[in-house]
Amino acid sequence: MSDEPIIVTDHLSRRFGELVAVRDVSLRVNRGEIFGVLGPNGAGKSTTIRMLCGILDPSGGSGSVVGYDIATESERIKERIGYMTQRFSLYEDLSVIDNLRFYAGIYGIRGRARAGRVDAVLERTGLFERRRQIAGTLSGGWKQRLALACATIHEPALIFLDEPTAGVDPVSRRDFWDQIHRLAAEGTTILVTTHYMDEAERCHRLAFIFGGRVLAVGRPDHIIAKHGVRVVEMEVADAMRAADVLRRERGVDQVAHYGPILRVATLGELAPVQFVRGVLDREGLGVVRADEVRATVEDAFVSMVRQDERGVLAADTAPVLEATAAVPAEHAVADVAQAADATRAEMRAARAHRGTTITRLGAIARKELLQLRRDRMTAAMMVVLPVMQLLLFGYAINTDVRHMPTVVLDQDHSAASRDLVRSLVATGYYDIVGGVRNYAEIERAMRTGRARVALVLPSGYAADLAAGRTAHAQLVLDGSDPQTVGSATNTAASLVAARSGALMVQRLATRGAVVTGMPIELEPNTWYNPDLRTATYIVPGLIGVILTMTMVMLTAMAIARERERGTLEQLIVSPVRRGELIVGKILPYVLIGYVQITLILLVGRVVFHVPMVGSVRLLYALSFVFIAANLALGLFFSTLAQTQQQAMQMSFFFLLPNILLSGFMFPYEGMPRPAQWISNLLPLTHFLRIVRGITLKGSTMPDSAGEFRWMLAILVALVVIASLRFRKKLA
Repeated sequence: MSDEPIIVTDHLSRRFGELVAVRDVSLRVNRGEIFGVLGPNGAGKSTTIRMLCGILDPSGGSGSVVGYDIATESERIKERIGYMTQRFSLYEDLSVIDNLRFYAGIYGIRGRARAGRVDAVLERTGLFERRRQIAGTLSGGWKQRLALACATIHEPALIFLDEPTAGVDPVSRRDFWDQIHRLAAEGTTILVTTHYMDEAERCHRLAFIFGGRVLAVGRPDHIIAKHGVRVVEMEVADAMRAADVLRRERGVDQVAHYGPILRVATLGELAPVQFVRGVLDREGLGVVRADEVRATVEDAFVSMVRQDERGVLAADTAPVLEATAAVPAEHAVADVAQAADATRAEMRAARAHRGTTITRLGAIARKELLQLRRDRMTAAMMVVLPVMQLLLFGYAINTDVRHMPTVVLDQDHSAASRDLVRSLVATGYYDIVGGVRNYAEIERAMRTGRARVALVLPSGYAADLAAGRTAHAQLVLDGSDPQTVGSATNTAASLVAARSGALMVQRLATRGAVVTGMPIELEPNTWYNPDLRTATYIVPGLIGVILTMTMVMLTAMAIARERERGTLEQLIVSPVRRGELIVGKILPYVLIGYVQITLILLVGRVVFHVPMVGSVRLLYALSFVFIAANLALGLFFSTLAQTQQQAMQMSFFFLLPNILLSGFMFPYEGMPRPAQWISNLLPLTHFLRIVRGITLKGSTMPDSAGEFRWMLAILVALVVIASLRFRKKLA
């Protein structure tokens, strides 16, 4: 040990709302020492450690660890410390050696150095023979050894151990403390929290903490001596009565039973044996044996806590006693009578209903409602989901497709051809997005998604009408969306039929003869899916839908699973950056996404005979952005959810608008403008256009560039949001 401080705190405090968990804690821990923080559950030990590790922000005061400020330089601290949580927080589905390799990797140890470090830690902790064993199958003692091994894999100068031996058998606890002293002998500083008094005596120095406050700091023997507690162990014929007598005596601090032995702690300068004998002799209780024994850390700590509690209770009960004394006697009697009547009525009601099925069902239902009320995420889903479904189906979903983007190839350039175009626009079903010069430009417009329909008016259209001949027009349709084909064909056919009927009446009136043949004949020509097979349209879209469902769901549970299993706390104490964690969790699932794409394409080709007109390589390249975007979205959901169940609920919640608004089931052009704006924010909307364009139309990269840019922007936004949302803090 040296006098150089490695931990310094000054009036460190932490509040959780109205609760003050840590109050004005000032400590100094020197390099190379084993410093124990002793206190009962809820005393503030874990909260103090989490502030020192930089994963919990202090509400007041200041502190430094390994020379860095805990409030402003927490990431620097995480690179130089080891941390072992109270709960086993390693990956139980990985082997011992896999856990060690993982933690070596996140601390930047790689190659031969990592292999050597892992082997050395396995030998030191006695885990070498168990290195292939799955961590979840280890006993409690061996799990703690593994946790200590992972916490020390990077050879930190300082290790925080938060109640490391809770629930561990005595033999394993002793072995664990041997490991701690061996590390300290090698120069490692260790701060350990515990509520085991025998472990406290193994520390070089101690801090007694209770109610968030430090009661004493120093070497165990010095604290015992300074507090002045002296202990007598004695045998008495009537131990229960003797204990009651002694507890009422001034100068007796505490009395505890150890089988037939009474352990009596006294405060003051009186000789404890003579004092205790005198008290019991006065009451006629014979003492068989009484000896003064060494006071322990437990004796000193319990004495301090009892004194502290007595002071707090005295202050807290005074107002209650005054309020009670102020109640008039006659009112008190009436209140007692009313209370007695009420009690009797309640007892009769309880007897009437006790054990009935209705009572049991009511208790279960009430419990479920209470849980639901506290699970705000689920309650919100129950309210938002039906409203969202109503709005989507009632407002956004419309199978009557309108405003279809249309290009015009007008080779006639006449007033009659322009009049037909204006008539189409007037129906509200066609939006003219421009003119084209040839069929190649029609194909380019459809491959890029600029147009879904093309109207072709050949040269001589007006001349045929004027001469009484049948004038021909062609309607070219994008068959990759059968619903668009049906709506576009029916609307245009109805319009042409109406105009033809009007022309026939006009010719009959002017020529006085029956007109044979239709004045205008519309020839539909469906491209890309001329047979209008549903499978040809649906199967490529299923690639996007299945990827959305699986990718979002898998990663949505990623951080929530880490949080539930307790491994998240261990991760956020490590030097792993937020972006590294997000990207690192995305990459493995990208391969799964490509496997799914391959399976769907193969089955679609073999079973449903779906064509692949374009480049498979281009499809795979553009799919990477789509897969990554969905994975990033799932991780964002995971940062919002506290449990895997909530993460699953959010995944399903997101899947509904994807199916309804992306164009998978219902045509995009049929949606109102606000729904289309929302649709453009969904990665699936743009991927469906890409995948259908490549598989059915042979679209190239320039044709898909616009949709690709949309997906890329969504991916970047999601990664940034997920990284910002995930904070390396507990609260």
